[in-house]
Amino acid sequence: MINSKHAYLIIAHDNFYLLEELIRLLDDKRNDLYIHIDAKVDNFNFDKYANLVCESRIYFVDRINVQWGGYSQIKCELILLEAATKLSYVYYHLISGVDLPLKSQDYIHNFFNKNLGYEFVHFDNIEYNLNNNYRVQYYHFLQEYLNRPKSKAVRKLLNIINKGQLYLQRIFNMNRLKKVNVQLQKGANWFSITDDLAKYIISQKNWIENTFKYTYCCDEV
Repeated sequence: MINSKHAYLIIAHDNFYLLEELIRLLDDKRNDLYIHIDAKVDNFNFDKYANLVCESRIYFVDRINVQWGGYSQIKCELILLEAATKLSYVYYHLISGVDLPLKSQDYIHNFFNKNLGYEFVHFDNIEYNLNNNYRVQYYHFLQEYLNRPKSKAVRKLLNIINKGQLYLQRIFNMNRLKKVNVQLQKGANWFSITDDLAKYIISQKNWIENTFKYTYCCDEV
C-alpha cells in the first residue's frame, strides 16, 4: 500500500552548510529524507544532521565512493531508490545536497496532488543517435579512476591509457549496444517519479548494471 508521503533522495558530497539548510526546508510531516554521504567524506557528523528535523524522518543509506561520470553515480541512485521503495512513497524526488526548494512545501505538494500519476523525467530536445553514442557504445574501463590519484602525473598517465583503449575500440568498431533492444534517451539525471516507476527501475537493476557499467556520464542516459 502506497503512503501519501514523498521521499527525497539526496546525493551529498560537499558544501554541507547547504545540506543543513536543505534539510530544514524539507522538514515536513509529508516528507521523508534519504541521504547518501559520499564515502570520501571524513568525520561527517551524522547525529547533528539527523537531529535537524522535527517532522520528517531521515535515513542515511549505505555509502559508496561516487566518481564523476562513472557507474558509481547510477549505483548511488539505485541505493537510494532501493532503500526508499521499501516504504512505498507516492513520489520520489532525486536531488543533490546543494539544491534548495524555491517554493513552499504546501505549493510543492499541491502541485503533485494536481498532477498525481505523472512522471517528471527530463529529456533533451534532440534525437539521441546511438550510432555515435560515445557514452555507451564503448567500454570506459577507467572512468571510476581517472580523477582519483592526487598526483597530476598519474592522472595524466591514466588519461593517456584511457584515450588509447578507446581509440582501439573505435578501430575495431566496438558497439556494446548491438544486443540492446531499447531506445536510449539523454537528459538531466534529477527526477520526480511515482512508486510504480521507482519499483520498476529497481526490478531492472541487473539490466541497468549490465548495460551501463563502464560507461561515461550515463546517469543522464
